[in-house]
Amino acid sequence: MEFSQLSSLLGVHADDERLIDLLDSNGIQRRPETPEFFKSPYEVSFFISKLGLMLYFQDDAYVRNLSPRRWGKSHLVLRSVVACSGIENKVKRYEGALPYGLDWEDTRTQARDKLRTGEAGVLHAGWRDCWWQADRYTIVNYQPGEFGQPETPGIFEVIQGLFLPSCPKPLNEDSYPDAAALLGLLGKPIHSANFLNAFTDFGVSEWELDEHIDLRREYGVEIYLYAEQPLNSDG
Repeated sequence: MEFSQLSSLLGVHADDERLIDLLDSNGIQRRPETPEFFKSPYEVSFFISKLGLMLYFQDDAYVRNLSPRRWGKSHLVLRSVVACSGIENKVKRYEGALPYGLDWEDTRTQARDKLRTGEAGVLHAGWRDCWWQADRYTIVNYQPGEFGQPETPGIFEVIQGLFLPSCPKPLNEDSYPDAAALLGLLGKPIHSANFLNAFTDFGVSEWELDEHIDLRREYGVEIYLYAEQPLNSDG
């Protein structure tokens, strides 16, 4: 299993066929599962120790900053992939190709040169190097020891992952329907033209329409829907 195969799947659901096929083809029958007690940051670690790889998943509703009532109840999404140089008696060394032509024996200077040549993004350095590029990042952790003088020269692990998406931009006040328009929607079907037009700027076409639409975090809007009741008849 190649690191690049996994990193190309960043953002897919844990049950995506491409990911499942990749695990199956490498004899991995286990699957990422949501734990019974799931809490912030709603992350699931999936270790493939025999290959020196680790996958990290997060709850999609939490990642997308949807209503807190949905956190921990959504799909697991692949957020980052880690390749490790090995931990004695715990994790084997990843033997496949590392991104940007990196090698486990590279010094910090050699690693940086390769990442710059590969246009990995903007470097943010400290005890580790993090390269930012658009919606994703590459992190290089070096072997432990004094800064600049590691106990063993080389790279300890390489990580590629996705940044959390940005929050929706605030709407202009003119985008909100006025009180009269909202009152006029009471009792109207949610698929009516009036309803859809009132919330056009709120991305109504992407809403998950259920009994309770909680958009307080995004727009300060909360909507309750009820099944249509049959009219009473006199006979």
